[in-house]
Amino acid sequence: MIRIRLQKLIVLTSHPYPEYAKARRTLGADYFFDKSDEIEDATVLNGALELRKKTAPKQDH
Repeated sequence: MIRIRLQKLIVLTSHPYPEYAKARRTLGADYFFDKSDEIEDATVLNGALELRKKTAPKQDH
C-alpha cells in the first residue's frame, strides 16, 4: 500500500481484540479505536489530523 506522508490509517472497530490490535501494528495502521469506548477519542484525533492537514505546507506532485 502506498500512502502519502500526511495520510493516516485509522482502524475503528467493534471488536477490539488483542490479535486485531497486533494485526493493526503489523499491517501499518497508525491508530486503533474501540467504537464502544473510544469513539470520542477517534473524533478528537480526526479533528486534529484535519487541522494539521489544513495547516501543512502544500506539496508539489
